[in-house]
Amino acid sequence: MKLVLLYNSFSGNGKGKQLAEKMKASLLSRGLAFDAFENQWPADLNLYSEVLLFGGDGTLNYFVNRYGVLSLPLTLFPGGTGNDVHWKLFGDLDAEKQIHTWPQFKTKAIDVGVCNSEYFVNMVGIGFDGEVLKKMKAIRWIGGHLGYLSVVIRLIFSFVENNLTLTWDNHQKSQPCLLCQVSNSSRTGGGFMVAPHAKIDDGLLNLTFCGAMSLLRRLLFLPKVERGKHLAVKGVETYPITRVRIEAAGPIPYQLDGELRSGNRFDFKLADQKLMVRSV
Repeated sequence: MKLVLLYNSFSGNGKGKQLAEKMKASLLSRGLAFDAFENQWPADLNLYSEVLLFGGDGTLNYFVNRYGVLSLPLTLFPGGTGNDVHWKLFGDLDAEKQIHTWPQFKTKAIDVGVCNSEYFVNMVGIGFDGEVLKKMKAIRWIGGHLGYLSVVIRLIFSFVENNLTLTWDNHQKSQPCLLCQVSNSSRTGGGFMVAPHAKIDDGLLNLTFCGAMSLLRRLLFLPKVERGKHLAVKGVETYPITRVRIEAAGPIPYQLDGELRSGNRFDFKLADQKLMVRSV
């Protein structure tokens, strides 16, 4: 059976396509059979033995929501803006090296979360994260962690906390929230360690939230979130969960694996299936 290469022209300002072209050359030199699809992906993947996916968290999110949580092995290459899931799977492995060494990595099963009717692999951020994603032009133009950071810093001065009601296990809490994320992995925004303790294959999601903060506290809080040192800050709470419901009084923006959405009720759980991926 053949390999299948999937990518789009826009991921990472064209980085995904560039990596895919290099992979095509590598596969041809090895005499390996493959099909490649740019933008217009096939209706199903029944003809293929493994997926080589070029893009960031948004591309991976599109993949799982288009095809479902397949048992078909998948290798993700860092062709996006933040590449947070790729970092979780491969650390700081150079993309060029991965192109030549990907068959050497073993496959493992990782968790996939569900928010309402959509899958996510990395995390969902409600309120503040959604407002950040509204500034997409700045994030995409500057790129990666620096672009995300520039928007976060500006938003710190103007963001008004949303009143949220969170219900999980035998707990319920209603309060204004500056930070509210449900994480399957540990990093977002190309470098913000919001859930540093999260494992992508432990059968759990992680709920992390905190209440309202003054401007000074926000400015002091941000560097701690980058380094994953914020969990000890007063008012920050984190819990391992399998299900949680989060409700707001009206529609608010949220990001799902870096894709902008809007809603007022969010039901989270783990998908019944696990995704098979190559990883270090």
